[in-house]
Amino acid sequence: MEKLIKYEKIFIFFSVIPFTYLAYVRFPHIFNSFPVLASFVNNTLIVLFTLIRFKPVDVTLSWRDWIMTIFANASAFLPLLLGSDGIQIISTTQSGFISLLSLFLMLLARFQMGRNIGFVPAKRRKIVQGSVYRIVRHPIYTSVTLNLLSWLLIRFSLTNFCITLVIIFLFCLLAYHEEKYLMKFPEYVSYTEKVKYRFIPFVI
Repeated sequence: MEKLIKYEKIFIFFSVIPFTYLAYVRFPHIFNSFPVLASFVNNTLIVLFTLIRFKPVDVTLSWRDWIMTIFANASAFLPLLLGSDGIQIISTTQSGFISLLSLFLMLLARFQMGRNIGFVPAKRRKIVQGSVYRIVRHPIYTSVTLNLLSWLLIRFSLTNFCITLVIIFLFCLLAYHEEKYLMKFPEYVSYTEKVKYRFIPFVI
């Protein structure tokens, strides 16, 4: 297990590269729109908390989990493919409100998780259960999805819709793999019994 944890540390190093690059790319445009600002803050916090993260107690042995994580990290580049042209379905103000809601949710989740961050499914020092984690089990995925929707609804096109759909699908797969691994720990089983929903309260 110690050897695997060492590999996870190396894997983490390469995993933060997409998010570092995205933060760098977003920085000159953070005041152009709320979705870009929310994306920049999210990617920056991912990098910062990863640098000071706690060492995992246990790491998944499943190669499927590692492969899934690689695909999920690669998907971090997909938002760069979102086009700036498309049909405006909602107003810019409404889009900004959704994006600010996404940013607020993401900040609550990120700071609650703190140094328990990771990419490969693993058991950290504790199962985070406070704040927004009392409502849904994967609030960060929810916040990123909200931010993607805030962009999509003011620049709707087939390309943007397909890219958004692929990202959401990968989030669902990643959540499934994370929970499949964590369900072997009684503490997490107890948590899922208290918090029934993964992403949206009373829905899913």
